[in-house]
Amino acid sequence: MTDWWNKLPRFTTLATLEAGDVRCILKGERAVEAGMVECAVRLSGPLRVRDGLPQVPVDFFTAVMHAYVTDEGDQITIERSGHIVRVCHGGPNGYVPACEVLEQMDVDFGWDAGQGLLRMAVETRCAGHRELTPAELALPYAKYYTGYWDTPFHLRADVRAWSEKAGKYQLSAMAEPSDLLHIREVRRLLEPAFRREGWHEGWTLFPDGTGVVCVKTYFPETTSEMFQWWFAWHALEDIRYMLWYPPAHYGIAPTLEYRRKLADPTKTLFEKTHGGDAVHMVYESTQIDALSYVAAKAVPWHSIPFQDPQVRGFAKEDLAHFKQKGYAAICGGQRMLHFFAEREDGTGGDLYTHFWFGIHPDGRGSWQGRKNAPDSQLIPPILNIAQHAVKEFAQLAQILPQIYREEGGKPICAPGA
Repeated sequence: MTDWWNKLPRFTTLATLEAGDVRCILKGERAVEAGMVECAVRLSGPLRVRDGLPQVPVDFFTAVMHAYVTDEGDQITIERSGHIVRVCHGGPNGYVPACEVLEQMDVDFGWDAGQGLLRMAVETRCAGHRELTPAELALPYAKYYTGYWDTPFHLRADVRAWSEKAGKYQLSAMAEPSDLLHIREVRRLLEPAFRREGWHEGWTLFPDGTGVVCVKTYFPETTSEMFQWWFAWHALEDIRYMLWYPPAHYGIAPTLEYRRKLADPTKTLFEKTHGGDAVHMVYESTQIDALSYVAAKAVPWHSIPFQDPQVRGFAKEDLAHFKQKGYAAICGGQRMLHFFAEREDGTGGDLYTHFWFGIHPDGRGSWQGRKNAPDSQLIPPILNIAQHAVKEFAQLAQILPQIYREEGGKPICAPGA
């Protein structure tokens, strides 16, 4: 067997199953500290070898890959990430040929007949916008995905939002640096007066070589807890991420470390959505053709670690009052902050979205730019992410309250769990 697994993207979960063993071993790289996280998933039966090829019990695909499986008697249908595989029973007790299914699922895998060893990457590859599979269409929240495409173009929430705000994010519309929020000033978001009078939308380049995009989105009938819940719930399934913004969100896979954290009933919602080990591997595009609504180019998986707000610049004492004041702060990677503040009249909340560019930690608990002058090279990514942020959060604001009413009271778990 070659070392193909060494070339997989960082944080990909690797599954290993040996002939005769009922335990599939899952391994994944840790996000915060060095080393690997490992756990065993017990199957209904062991891996068997037939004519030199591996046969696995069908619950291998639900337990390990979180696929949807439908047993129709003489045929089994397995659905995952847009792939639909139909196979005949390979033997008694629901066994199916592993290699045949994995090839059609478009996953990286290897079978060593000499050692009786099957190894595979849990995440499937995504090819962009796609139709939902029958199992996905049967989900109660599939209507939010299909409803987007069924809505006339000019009436879609993202299209309307961009038509209203596009002028703020044109090349000629760069704001004065003093008008927008530098990453070193995030605690000003805690001041209601600043949010009302001092905070502005737009984009700019700062004199220190950094830049920022600032977007405000009104979320009717939404609380800070609902917004924070979303970042735990949507991470466990492709379709949940897709319905957030159908044209540009294609797939998602939490790391093994994070999947275990989400399933831990002792963790609070805040703990489930923060910590650095809360890593989403996402497949999305920030460059969408305006006419076809197809990604301008293929985008590989990239990882987004969601860190504690203290890492972004909030103080420990700030966090103690977040729930009381109706605040939530979702901090992704080095540059992303979504600050949600409930309105005093109880009608919903406002989301203050920020993406900073050209920054790096200064070693003293703060941030600085890589240059000492405005950096024009930051303009293309700034304008791309601006349009993406305006559109994706306009879409989420429209669907989140109803999704939460339908799903928020249920355990946060993956398909088949």
